[in-house]
Amino acid sequence: DTEELDVAIEAMKEKLKKLTDEYQAFCANAEEKKTVLQGDMDFAEGVLGNLTEYMEAEITTYPGDMHADFDKWTGIYHKAELDLNILLTEVEQKTAFYQLDYSYYNAQLQDLLEEKKSSSLYSGMGGQIVGIQNLYIGQRLNIKESLIAVADMSRKYIKCEYIDPRFLKTAY
Repeated sequence: DTEELDVAIEAMKEKLKKLTDEYQAFCANAEEKKTVLQGDMDFAEGVLGNLTEYMEAEITTYPGDMHADFDKWTGIYHKAELDLNILLTEVEQKTAFYQLDYSYYNAQLQDLLEEKKSSSLYSGMGGQIVGIQNLYIGQRLNIKESLIAVADMSRKYIKCEYIDPRFLKTAY
């Protein structure tokens, strides 16, 4: 009975999907923040360029304190630059954690799928069941023990390890 494995497999698939969805949402949000911060930096850089030209030209008609405004916009630029570097570091860390988590949960999922596969019987060919060994719950099985015989009736080919001569005489 693989019902418990099926539930565990579905839960693991759901966990992987949730992890991926959260990561993609984080990346989309980070990309928006990055665009805003780069825009702030570009704007501040433009203002600083204008102020630098005014200071070099020694314009005296500037309304206000040019040096104070230069310091203010330098601070705005550096704050946006710092926030951008912090954001890029967060994205780098989140990506590393996502990759670690995803590979860990994916490995667990593969283990569950392999466990389900190894605990199930699969026929090596298509056809009809022509023989089944009498089994009971809890019975110990040996590796490679024949449990079911399958026959491809269109080819009259029976796949099993041993055929009793009595059956060969009555086969059609």
